[in-house]
Amino acid sequence: ASLALSLNNNLLEFYSIESSEATKTLAIELQGHRSDVRSVTLSSDNSLLMSTSHNA
Repeated sequence: ASLALSLNNNLLEFYSIESSEATKTLAIELQGHRSDVRSVTLSSDNSLLMSTSHNA
């Protein structure tokens, strides 16, 4: 299984979870959002990521 986290410091972290272990596979620092990220979604083939925030 995989887990994606959106952190309040504009970081996205991706984890691979196998049974009782979790391994960070990727961390991305995003520029552009001036407020907290509200949602994150991946395309069905996992090639695109979209994030949204409250700012205009």
